[in-house]
Formats: sequence, C-alpha cells, structure tokens
Amino acid sequence: MKVNSRDRILEIAKEEFAKNGYENASLREICKKAEANLGLIKYYFKSKKGLYLELIQNFMLEKEKNFTLIKKNSIKENPSKSLHTFIKNILYSFNPDGSDNWFQLLIQHELLNPSSNLEKFFLKKFHTDLEELELVFKEITGSKDKLLLKKLAEITIAQCFFYASGNHFFLKIHDRKNFKVDYYESLVEIIYNQTLYGVEFYKEK
Repeated sequence: MKVNSRDRILEIAKEEFAKNGYENASLREICKKAEANLGLIKYYFKSKKGLYLELIQNFMLEKEKNFTLIKKNSIKENPSKSLHTFIKNILYSFNPDGSDNWFQLLIQHELLNPSSNLEKFFLKKFHTDLEELELVFKEITGSKDKLLLKKLAEITIAQCFFYASGNHFFLKIHDRKNFKVDYYESLVEIIYNQTLYGVEFYKEK
C-alpha cells in the first residue's frame, strides 16, 4: 500500500526527533529522507513544533486505548489498587515489545534538554491524571494538603517516565524469553513500592 506524504513525513520525523531531540532535529533532513519539501510540512503541521507535538499526541492517543479505566468510586474503595493501575497504565504506554523505542529516546532527550513545547503538552495532557492521582493520594494519606498531594502525584508520573525511558538500554543486554514483559511488571512493582514508601515518609514529617 502506498504511504501518503503526510504519513511518510511523520515516520521520518520519529527517527529524526528520537536521534537528535527537538532542538537539534532538522526539518531539511526530514524533508530529504521523506522526499518532501518544507512547504508540505508547513501545510500539514504549520511548523516544527506542530510536527513534534502531533507525533506525541498520536502516540499518546494510541496508547490510551489500552489503559485500564480507573473509576472514581474505586479510588475511595481501594486507593492503593488505583495507584497500582495508574502506574501500570503509564509504564505500559512504553511498549514492552520494544516497538516504540523512538518515543523512549525522545523522552531521554527531553529529560536532558527539556523543550517548553513538550512540557506544556504534558502539563495539559496529564492535568486530568494529576487530579486523579491527587484524589488517590488524598485517600491513601488522609491529607488535605493540596501542595503535598500535587507533589506526590507529580513525583509518581516523573518516576514512571524516568524508569521507562531508559529501559531499552537495559533490555539489550538480556535475551531471556519474555524478559521484556517481566521487566515491565517488575518496574510497576518497584515504582508502586517506592511511591508507598515515599507516602509513609511524608506522613511521618
């Protein structure tokens, strides 16, 4: 099946942004490899920023199809389970089969050299998730300190991205069958337990 120019640009842009990050990525290089011109990028995406954000948005929308829904009544009934589910949703947005290494590499660039574009996108994207997590931590801690609850929620999301973004380096040195899936399951438990430990630390202060 013939790939249209828009999809071809998106595919090549994945490689370019993953390799060089947002700031150092070259639109001319993307055009060259996609056999397109700058006019097409402006037509489809308006700008480099538009192209970058569309890649991220498409990726997140695709991953959300597999997210386990966390109902508000379940947060009150079992906040610890809701926390576990949330962590698993975020981690498994980085495919255990390794097919989304481009996104993991892109996040590594963001950790080293954050772009305001992506930061604003994630703040908007995860606004609902942060509020949901704050409710979870409110039930777990019994605290009404909004600043504390927000901090716990932000730290939890940051941990998920930190661990998941570097996983493909770790996986390269292991060949055991199904290790990739086991690794993600282990990460869920590590982050979950670390988060609960952090909650106990804040409760003691």
